Amino acid sequence: MRILLDHGTPRSLGRWLEGHTVGEARAEEWDTLSNGELLKEAEDAG
Repeated sequence: MRILLDHGTPRSLGRWLEGHTVGEARAEEWDTLSNGELLKEAEDAG
């Protein structure tokens, strides 16, 4: 499962999600999007 962490989520949380692909909205340059826009971009990206 791919998990996307938003800017409000502690980065250290990713290490506890073993077996999953963890990404950050900031790394995808999605950190300025609102929640609805962020979800759409994440879904479109797969």
